[in-house]
Amino acid sequence: KRRKRQMQSLGAGVLLLLLGSFSFLFWQRRQLALQRLKVEQSQRAQLEELDRMKSRFFVQVSHELRTPLTLVLGPLEQLLGQERLRGIHPTLQTIRRNARRQLDRVNELLDISRLESGKLDLTNRPIALRGYLMRIGGTFSSVAESNQQRLELEVNAPSDVTVLLDTDKVEK
Repeated sequence: KRRKRQMQSLGAGVLLLLLGSFSFLFWQRRQLALQRLKVEQSQRAQLEELDRMKSRFFVQVSHELRTPLTLVLGPLEQLLGQERLRGIHPTLQTIRRNARRQLDRVNELLDISRLESGKLDLTNRPIALRGYLMRIGGTFSSVAESNQQRLELEVNAPSDVTVLLDTDKVEK
């Protein structure tokens, strides 16, 4: 009887030791999982803050670029209106075209910022999907050719399918 009790006590002790070990391992794994989750949440928050900082930076830089461009375009338009400068009009028109192109790029940066913040207004209109996609794809053919590559675009949409799009925003 005594030996039987000792064996039962030993078995109960081993069982308690195993349960304790498993409980400790379970607790330790849970703590590691919680710690990993906290690290991931912290990293996500840091990335979101970096993204907000990047957006603010682009907005500020865009405004800083936009102001001088508009200040250049104003007097340039006045010069183009002067008859006595007719001889240099082609040069002035080239300057205006390039300044406007640069202003368009700056405005695109501002549009990206508005898009990220959910404040970009869309002007949707019905567009023939197949023709639109073929036109967009075609704009890349010269790039492909210059890299000695062939661009093939296959659009599996019927020619009569129309969608509502803001083509300007989609292209940007």
